[in-house]
Amino acid sequence: QVDSDACSNTCSVARCGDGILLQDLAPGAPGFDFCDDGNPVDADACHNDCSEARCGDGILRQDLAPGAVGFEVCDDGNAIQTDACRNDCTAARCGDSVVQAGVEACDDGNQVQTDACRNDCTAARCGDSVVQAGVEACDDGNQVQTDACLNNCTVARCGDSVVQAGVEACDDGNQAQTDACLNDCRVARCGDGHLQAGIEQCDDGNNAQGDGCSAACLVDARPCSEVARAWCLAKGWSVAGGAEGGNLVCTIDNRGTGSNCDTCGTYNILVWRNGSKERHCVNDNYSTVAGSYYSAHTPCACGDNLDVCGQWAMQGCAPD
Repeated sequence: QVDSDACSNTCSVARCGDGILLQDLAPGAPGFDFCDDGNPVDADACHNDCSEARCGDGILRQDLAPGAVGFEVCDDGNAIQTDACRNDCTAARCGDSVVQAGVEACDDGNQVQTDACRNDCTAARCGDSVVQAGVEACDDGNQVQTDACLNNCTVARCGDSVVQAGVEACDDGNQAQTDACLNDCRVARCGDGHLQAGIEQCDDGNNAQGDGCSAACLVDARPCSEVARAWCLAKGWSVAGGAEGGNLVCTIDNRGTGSNCDTCGTYNILVWRNGSKERHCVNDNYSTVAGSYYSAHTPCACGDNLDVCGQWAMQGCAPD
């Protein structure tokens, strides 16, 4: 006898929950049973409305052990993937690649701690103590601006305008070498070889006296005879120091380019006369005692003694 139609063998009307699965109706027809386990438990494989349990039906199935097919951790009955219950009836968690709204800032599903999303599903940021690859040069997690890692997660360096404690004496962030802080982040001082504007008159990098710049970085007047000697040597002339009654004489051989000057002998040029005013040769034209001038393009007579060289500038020298 058929016991799965609308009338059971006990002559009772078939109903959902009687433990008899109706088979005389098509799916979707009123009274059709997908299942009928005959019990009042609504959290097993067959619900009390004779529908089969499924993820998303809003009923948490409790008849299965964790790991079994169909086991549900949660079932909120909605299709929202970003709430506490995922659409596969697993609980939302950090690392599942789904950003849980209001809970997680990010979720990239990996265990890489140095990318844009931290392993605790917070967004990477400067100051979180983790160096973000390709973005940060350092990250010490503190707000100390004077250590090796700045608060913007760049490595401290000379010239960044921040004085690194225990490393730099100063840091003004510019490339001016003549102010109070040198470009290597040392404090400017007399004797460092850099002229500090408005402070030093000179700075030759040494503490020697009598070389033109004193140990206090003040202009040290040099003897005029010494300056005159240097001037002559700079022009490529030889020097007869202290000759002719204390005068300094520069000697130039075969001066001139014209054919009449090719065989000229030695010309003695007086560049410093004791007690006289400052002198120099003007435009390489040399005056004679008579006041005439000889230049590279003017015929000259061999044996002429070029006496006085006119005025020449010797700034800051001391007569000797």
